[in-house]
Amino acid sequence: MSATGENQDRKNIWRVVKVVPESHDTNSVYLEGPDGGFARRKAGQYASIRIMRPDGWSEPHPFTISAAPEDQLLRFTIKKAGKFTSAIPDLMPGAPVKCMGPLGGFCKDIDARPSIVMIAGGVGITPFLSVLRHFRNIMSTNKVKLFWSNKTMEDVFAADELAEMTTVLNLPVVH
Repeated sequence: MSATGENQDRKNIWRVVKVVPESHDTNSVYLEGPDGGFARRKAGQYASIRIMRPDGWSEPHPFTISAAPEDQLLRFTIKKAGKFTSAIPDLMPGAPVKCMGPLGGFCKDIDARPSIVMIAGGVGITPFLSVLRHFRNIMSTNKVKLFWSNKTMEDVFAADELAEMTTVLNLPVVH
């Protein structure tokens, strides 16, 4: 690998700050690291992450950044569904994570929409959480209605945070 490639590779290395259980099968991993453009991200964008395994870096996996763009730490809320996602709860503080992004676009110019309907299923709520956290941070006046379907109420996470958001945003939530 060239010196430029090695420098770029190091710029993409973030570190685990903490892993927080959200529900029986969903966890949030918080990362800190070099900016690499993440400070200019938009709500709902995603990144490709790789974790270190005994035999080297894992294959890249895409996940929505569930934090608001204003948040200093990157946050990914990930449901256990396979070998890679089941390893997330075992990540220790300081563990390296290769993070490429931000990528994609989610609901172009959503901030400018006066009225918004959000429909999410399960962990598919994560881009909407990013948007709602952003709206809370900027004290948005957008009118938002969230419909969120889950298999059971045990699968719901961030319920207290969403309840708090309904007191500061024009936000009814329908489960």
